[in-house]
Amino acid sequence: MKKSLQKNIKAGLVIALSLAIGIAFMPLNTSNVYATNFSDGKISGYKMSARTYKSVTFVWNSYPGASGYEVYRAFKKGGKYTKLKTTTSTYIKRTGLTLNRTCYYKVRAYKKSNGKKIYTKFTAGLAGTPRLSTPSVSATSSTSGIYISWPAVSGASGYELYRAASAQGSYSKVKTLKSNAYSDTSTAVNKPYYYKVRAYRTVSGKKKYSYYGGIPMGMKASITKVSSVSAASQSNYIGLSWAPVSGASGYEVYRATGSSSGSYTNVGNAAGAAFNDYNVAYGLTYFYRVRAYKTVGNARIYGDFSSVGFSRNAVVSTAVAWLGCKESNKSNKPIVDLYNSNMGTKFSYTTPWCAIFVSAVAIKSGTTSIIVRGSYCPSVINAYKNSKVSNYKYGAGANYVPKAGDVIFFDWNRNGVPDHTGLVASVSGNTIKTIEGNYSDAVGYRTFSVGYKYVQGYGLPNYDDANGILFTGSNTSSVGCGELAAMGIGTEPEGIEELGGEYDFVEQNVDENIGEAEDVSDYDKMVYMVSKVRANAETEGIDCAETQYYAAFIYKLCVEEGLEASIMTVEDEAGVTHAWIEVCLDGTWYTVDASKEADQIVEFVPTSTDVEGTIAEPVDEDTIDENAEQPDVVDPETQDAAAADPEAADAAQ
Repeated sequence: MKKSLQKNIKAGLVIALSLAIGIAFMPLNTSNVYATNFSDGKISGYKMSARTYKSVTFVWNSYPGASGYEVYRAFKKGGKYTKLKTTTSTYIKRTGLTLNRTCYYKVRAYKKSNGKKIYTKFTAGLAGTPRLSTPSVSATSSTSGIYISWPAVSGASGYELYRAASAQGSYSKVKTLKSNAYSDTSTAVNKPYYYKVRAYRTVSGKKKYSYYGGIPMGMKASITKVSSVSAASQSNYIGLSWAPVSGASGYEVYRATGSSSGSYTNVGNAAGAAFNDYNVAYGLTYFYRVRAYKTVGNARIYGDFSSVGFSRNAVVSTAVAWLGCKESNKSNKPIVDLYNSNMGTKFSYTTPWCAIFVSAVAIKSGTTSIIVRGSYCPSVINAYKNSKVSNYKYGAGANYVPKAGDVIFFDWNRNGVPDHTGLVASVSGNTIKTIEGNYSDAVGYRTFSVGYKYVQGYGLPNYDDANGILFTGSNTSSVGCGELAAMGIGTEPEGIEELGGEYDFVEQNVDENIGEAEDVSDYDKMVYMVSKVRANAETEGIDCAETQYYAAFIYKLCVEEGLEASIMTVEDEAGVTHAWIEVCLDGTWYTVDASKEADQIVEFVPTSTDVEGTIAEPVDEDTIDENAEQPDVVDPETQDAAAADPEAADAAQ
């Protein structure tokens, strides 16, 4: 028993000694400096965390066991401190202070014991001075000068801008400003300049300043403006090129979508005079501007941006996207609808629509300020002839050699009144190729030679060929009505190949399971077709968002089954096209949208906006109301005269 007790006592002593050694060598809490006695400790982490022109904020770490904190202030360094505030927070914010007046602050913690406060030691006193923020200055160089800017400083009444020939040189004041930017054009070419700025606030008639901000370098350099920019829509990108700029280190490419006056963002840089933009969406028009830059030290000196305007390329590409749209399957509906919605009209899809087509191209390509809109050819040509603005003019005569994007007018009976209009798609030597709406009731090409006797003249929009391109490359996720029609969906067998091999599988299933079965209703056929299209799409990995493919499949199957159907499309604000089918099943009309999980086949009552086109004798040009919406004129006495042109018989209007 005694030996066992002695062993236990020894073991206990060893454990106690180990604990004592461990405690002795235990590291101090790094967040605070404290001792065994509360009064021997001191708060840590004490600092000024923020300030404005009228406030200062101090923070510190919490102290273990503290009941609260006392903040003291002195009006000068080494001066007498008086208690300012008692708080349980670990920060204090002083507001309503005098700008640029320095006070000193220190803090101590306390705890309550037996009704008394026990204090730690004070922190060191720290200066707190309300100040205006220091301007963060940047300089952008260009051929016209140097643009200096900085974020606005809260509380500032204004700014003073200084300039020197070297970073450490003698600075002289350039200007006192109210705004936070300045264009310095009084600079020499290829000479560096350095800038600094200070903000000020006027208090009782005197200026109180921030610290100086800077010092960036700028240089006015002789870098040529980029010119001769051209763009072409490729299979999966838009390719840009321009004339090289002598002495340029590189180029920056900026882009806007939908309108040349839109917001331009940088889409990439190029070392040489070419750039491929792969981040493009099918069916959208893009406008580009490019600027060259030269690297000098750490600064970039920029030339002026290339001109941005209206593009022949974009107009022709927009027209080509509707190639193949026709009256017979109502695939010309988006063209007429676009015109009606923008012009406040209600023309039908069988109204003579050649001028409507040209107008719709202008609307979609964003060129309505340079291409005259209207539905009546004589009124439109008069607008070009009588124009007193620089946006467009008239080029007379069949012998005029046009350019792509020019508006052409035909006079089939050669009586001086235009019967038909379209757009010039291309000119090669003496050969003109046009693209026209309502050419044999469709959007189609026509080819003829300069001097063609039925050409009355041309409208000449004021294009800037350097910018603007409609992306028409391959992109199966967004195929519009015009492209479906151009594929030959429902009319030409080669359209099947454009839809992909998966169509064959769907068609085979429909044929094998429905075929010519007499006991299957049209509605049941449609239900089966939709289910097969969805099932095959999932097998082939086609995204449900690719509604144009669903619509194309269903439309082709409807034609194969002899059902009356039309492809319908709508484009959202992002330029994404959604497509569906309107089809007559067993005498009732339905909308069919195979991309939907539910309500894929919905009954609807079609509403017609058709109005009868007016047949009238041609009128003298000077009696035409150019502001009135009028349908194209067909002269019943001269309709046969249009047959003088074998190609134009169906297109005469």
